[in-house]
Amino acid sequence: MRNVRNTLIFAGLILLLAGCGVLTAIVGEENEERREKKSAKMMKAKGKITSEEREGKENEEEEGEDEDEKGEKGEKAEKGEKAEKGEKGEKGEKGEKGEKGEKAEKGEKGEKADKAEKAEKGEKGEKGEKAEKAEKGEKGEKAEKGEKGEKGEKGEKAEKGEKGEKGAKAEDAEEEDEDEKAEKGGESAKGEAAKSAWQDNFNLSERTLVPNGRNPYFILEPGYQIVLQGEKEKVAITVLDETIVVDGVKTRVVEEREWANGELAEVSRNFFAICEKTKDVFYFGEDVDDYEKGKVVGHSGAWRAGQAGAKAGMMMPGRPSVGMKHYQEVAPKVAMDRAEVVSVTEQLKTPAGTFTNCLKTQETTPLDPAEKGHKTYAPGIGIIQDEDLLLVQNGFLPKK
Repeated sequence: MRNVRNTLIFAGLILLLAGCGVLTAIVGEENEERREKKSAKMMKAKGKITSEEREGKENEEEEGEDEDEKGEKGEKAEKGEKAEKGEKGEKGEKGEKGEKGEKAEKGEKGEKADKAEKAEKGEKGEKGEKAEKAEKGEKGEKAEKGEKGEKGEKGEKAEKGEKGEKGAKAEDAEEEDEDEKAEKGGESAKGEAAKSAWQDNFNLSERTLVPNGRNPYFILEPGYQIVLQGEKEKVAITVLDETIVVDGVKTRVVEEREWANGELAEVSRNFFAICEKTKDVFYFGEDVDDYEKGKVVGHSGAWRAGQAGAKAGMMMPGRPSVGMKHYQEVAPKVAMDRAEVVSVTEQLKTPAGTFTNCLKTQETTPLDPAEKGHKTYAPGIGIIQDEDLLLVQNGFLPKK
């Protein structure tokens, strides 16, 4: 019986040892599986970190991306990293609880191995976390710099744009001011007759002046004569077949004879030239002989352009209009007669006939501000009225 009992005990011990071996093998396999799973997870984590690093480099190379897209990507990446960390933390907590139970079951060796493994994981996790933080810090710093740079660039552009806009506006205002001034100057030059200033510069050097011709109100052709007469005075104006050069211009001589109470009072030789293009008639001066009882007693009012500061005036515009003001004579302190066009629609009855659409002028002189006179010119005729003198005859004299 004793031998049988010993045999049974021995067999039980063998079975117990075999069971322990089987249990150890099973536990070892389970531990091996857990290690493999943990290694796989660690490899995945490493792969994710590597992927994040590559993504960070790509993001660094794409500095020209839009700020909003960067911010959205950064926010998504941050959310994903937080979710991943949360998942890792949850898994780590579960794994830690399971490992504690396993440590109790394994014993001191399992605990040491687990501690070593944890230390290794902790170190790696700490490194990964540091690397991740460093990467985030670098990205954040770059994003911040990019944002600042973009803002700075935008600010600079805005400032430049604002300055440019202001400069453009100032330049436009200046150009408008200059255009306005030029326009005013042009109006002043073109329409001096409509303003307080009287036109006395006619750019004669730029004109082609000839001694023969006519415009609607002035005939400068040899042989043409006009006779005006009043109660006590008479004036005969005759275009002579004679020319003279005055101030470098070939002019036509127009003789004017005046009688007072039947006696000759004055004979003047007036010098005129006409512009071929505009038909403006210019007055270059006059030689005057004053008579008393048939004898010359003086030369009052005589002047010639180019002498003593005198220059030619305009006797009759080719196209007169109401408001035109111009000097007819420009001889300082001697003769400064000037005319203003007051009408171009006058009608006047004379001994020679009734005329319509006539030109009327008012003549003054700065040498005697109180002096004022009126003259009327008929189209195709010339002067038909000078104060109380009216046209009595006109036409071309018979050739001798």
